[in-house]
Amino acid sequence: MQYIQVKNTFIHFHLTSDEVEGVLRRSSSSPAMLKTPGMEDPTCQAASADTSLVKILLEEKLLAHRLGKCKPCGYRYFKVDGCRQGDDCEFCHFCSLDDVKDRKHSSKRQARAIKRAAGYMAPFQSRSESSRFSRPSIPTWHILGALSRSAHLA
Repeated sequence: MQYIQVKNTFIHFHLTSDEVEGVLRRSSSSPAMLKTPGMEDPTCQAASADTSLVKILLEEKLLAHRLGKCKPCGYRYFKVDGCRQGDDCEFCHFCSLDDVKDRKHSSKRQARAIKRAAGYMAPFQSRSESSRFSRPSIPTWHILGALSRSAHLA
């Protein structure tokens, strides 16, 4: 005897020991069709061509990784579900987490070095040298030479 018990959003099935044997019964199916290599349909041929293309791309990525010319995929390690692109991702999935972090830190170091070489200095002003305290603030409508509103009305 089987009965269903519903609690909240979960469905619970309680089976007696007699019914468990019946559940594990094997189903019968017809035998598979015999196919010869000449009988392949075009979709199977296209699928095999796609897999060979993917295999070539993976080999190229592995070679680039071995030569150190790859760009590590940051999504693979830093996102909960990993990289969603899979084999279509243009970045390297062979790199370790340390490689990803090293690449990230080195790119930041290079950017800082380029800024320093260009002469960029972060603006540093003490509170006493600040323009806010050294110049009186003049509202924009009090510009020298500008007419007041009352002059237009007269």
